[in-house]
Amino acid sequence: MNTEKRALLDPSDSIITMARLSQAGVVPTSANAVMYEFQQHWNRPNNQAFATVYTDVGPNYRAVIESFQKAQKSHKRTRWTTSSTRDIRGSHACKL
Repeated sequence: MNTEKRALLDPSDSIITMARLSQAGVVPTSANAVMYEFQQHWNRPNNQAFATVYTDVGPNYRAVIESFQKAQKSHKRTRWTTSSTRDIRGSHACKL
């Protein structure tokens, strides 16, 4: 690796740049923060498009979405089982 490439990868350069920008009044932010501002909430007709972007930008976000979907399925299954138990046994579910 030559000296020019090494200079481009020096982390102190980005720290100095961020300090200069902050002194000039710039508010540093991340790509995720910008996406969150555009999205505002998950109750949107195009939420699947946002989920796709999030998983492309942050691979770990895919795991979060999959985990949430599994939890939703489990909750729906539990809710159905509980309500069917109530129907069979009366107004109260069986408590163990």
